[in-house]
Amino acid sequence: MLKIEDFNFNLRSNPQMQEFLYEFLELKPIKETKKSGSFSTDEEVIKHYANVEDIEFCKLLIQYRKLHKALNTYIYDIRRNVFDDGMIHHELWLNIAETFRSSSTDPNLQNIPKHGAIIAGLMWKIIRKIFVKLGPDWLLGEVDYDGAEVKVAAMVGDDSQLIEDVNNDLDMHSHWAIKLFGLKGYSYDEVKTKFGENERFLAKNNFTFATLFGAGNSSIAVEMRKSPFYEKYVRQFFNQRSKKIQSWTPYFVDFSEVHVKECQDEFYTRYHIHKKWQDTTVDAFYKNGYVDNPFGFRRRYPLARNEIINHPIQSTSFLLLLDSLILVDKELTNNNWQTHLNNQVHDSGLANINKYEAGDFIDMANDKMVNKPHLPWTQKVKMKTDWEFGANWLDMKRVKSAAAETRL
Repeated sequence: MLKIEDFNFNLRSNPQMQEFLYEFLELKPIKETKKSGSFSTDEEVIKHYANVEDIEFCKLLIQYRKLHKALNTYIYDIRRNVFDDGMIHHELWLNIAETFRSSSTDPNLQNIPKHGAIIAGLMWKIIRKIFVKLGPDWLLGEVDYDGAEVKVAAMVGDDSQLIEDVNNDLDMHSHWAIKLFGLKGYSYDEVKTKFGENERFLAKNNFTFATLFGAGNSSIAVEMRKSPFYEKYVRQFFNQRSKKIQSWTPYFVDFSEVHVKECQDEFYTRYHIHKKWQDTTVDAFYKNGYVDNPFGFRRRYPLARNEIINHPIQSTSFLLLLDSLILVDKELTNNNWQTHLNNQVHDSGLANINKYEAGDFIDMANDKMVNKPHLPWTQKVKMKTDWEFGANWLDMKRVKSAAAETRL
């Protein structure tokens, strides 16, 4: 409940919120609900009042809704599932997600937030800090494949240029950020550091992956403009953080379909074998009614074009990790290690690592993850791993060598 002057109402009651906004504050309605035709109080409307009309109450309401969602989605769900031993013994499922990736319940650890933009304020940090190492002689470790989906795309499409680029550690996301944002003359490191995360993040999530998965220029342009990182980019554009940025034109801010298509044409010229694989995969799907991945897992009709292309790439990225975790777990069990696996989230695996076993564990796990003679279709692409270690799931430190683990 909230009391403002003499107006008492429940922040989670739509009728009471409508009365407060449109009768008490006398705001001008901008949208009606589809069912009842009453004035809407949804997220889009509240954001408009907060950002465009600068209504302070609506700014606070946005934060309240995020906090309320965080408490119900994460904190309460986690607390309900803590056992008497202080541990969470959640369920991992391999037979629920249609994409042949894993899912998690009681609680769902797949949706633990990793970036502050997802939920209110510092709440995301509090949530991740809940998950801690076992004790003084232990570390919490997390490992995933470096550039897994791009490398799997190179494997399944057998594109020689894409294979060469990933094996030579081409930073594809910075490469296409330079094309998308007109950053000619800047190095990959400058794109990563001088311009912050926005340009590279947008290129990675809204262009590189989308194009690898067969998205069209129209949908990419729309999704690019909807991203909160795009909003940050626009603000930085008009702030003109450097002399070179002053020479940019609004052409790169607007992200027109024409501009995205030009970048996509260049992408498919460079990776024309991958483009041919996309088209062949889609044609085979419509002929056979299904699409396979290299492990033999099959998705059937109906699927959209991007889902058809996505399946052999994204599901395979997870199944490669699963194959590795099975091999690692067998090694740990058969040789009575104290170190043990404790979770799998998306394309990463987590472990409780005894610090005296850390170096040997990293070497063993790396070997199982990057050397896969039993999967001949992986052999042309060099797989690499990324490791993070810490006392809890928030304060994780990326470490490049196994020897460094014993110093943590």
